[in-house]
Amino acid sequence: MSEDLAAMRAFFEKDIFAKNAGITILEAVRAGENNPSYAKCEMRITEGHLNASGFVMGGAIYTLADLTAAVASNVGQPVTVSQAGQISYLHSADCKVLTAEAVCPFAGKKTNFTEVTVKDENGVLIAKATFNGFRILK
Repeated sequence: MSEDLAAMRAFFEKDIFAKNAGITILEAVRAGENNPSYAKCEMRITEGHLNASGFVMGGAIYTLADLTAAVASNVGQPVTVSQAGQISYLHSADCKVLTAEAVCPFAGKKTNFTEVTVKDENGVLIAKATFNGFRILK
């Protein structure tokens, strides 16, 4: 396990909401000279994630996207929190696992911008989200 992945898992272990949602951080890669920071997370779907129609609740999908963006925003950076987030649901999710991948193409001194895709286990694109974050500088 990479040092960055271990650090992000330890940091987000304190996120009780995400932990209760069953989200696992799979990858966390800090930005390199020519590469943005990156994160990959998954959520195993349980009955607690389903809406009245039997599909994965939009709030559960948003939570997965938000946490994945947070990992990408925080890996190797000062603590960063969401300032604004937007999600577009593209397909209903009737699945066992959702995976989200986030890239942070802009990481400034005080703010950042992160893009997230959420897919089911068959590769079907379920949602796309964007988040603006700001650094909590001490």
